[in-house]
Amino acid sequence: MLYEIHVTVKETADNIDKWKELCHKLNINPLFIKLFQGENQSQLMCSADFEGSMQQLRLYTYYLQREARKNGFSILRTKLECPLNHYRFLDHKPPRYFECYIKIAEEDAIDIYNVGQSLNLLVSQNQFSRKYFLNIRNYQSIENADWEFPMLIEVIKGVYPIKKVDQRCIIYDSNPNLDKGWVM
Repeated sequence: MLYEIHVTVKETADNIDKWKELCHKLNINPLFIKLFQGENQSQLMCSADFEGSMQQLRLYTYYLQREARKNGFSILRTKLECPLNHYRFLDHKPPRYFECYIKIAEEDAIDIYNVGQSLNLLVSQNQFSRKYFLNIRNYQSIENADWEFPMLIEVIKGVYPIKKVDQRCIIYDSNPNLDKGWVM
């Protein structure tokens, strides 16, 4: 099964470049996410794709956490995701929630924030790539996410060109409070 791992670490003024270097050394993607509201508006993290069993996923996740700690980083959160359309193949407890990340081709932060607010969407930006995302989080059910996500994607297509859409099932989130004030 295909998974994505996010490990979020404590950001300090002098560790952002060090984090990027470590991620490149581990062959994973460094991210520096800016949230447009909430208590933790800057989140330094990585994104690692993984294909294998749940046991292999746990081992690889532990390896990434260990490497982060070994290099002086404090871990704030670990999040495990799989594609939404793989949800029915999960062989463990139900997911915590569902998420859709929509990367848009727009540069005007104020316009993006206003559109996000009007559609009740979450707004974020990867500060490394300078790309913006509109995000949807659903805590209800797979059926609700299957209905809600495509509808909102179509609405957004009418406003902005879309570069990429990722619909995810969040199977583990060690610290959902990290998004306090951002998630509505």
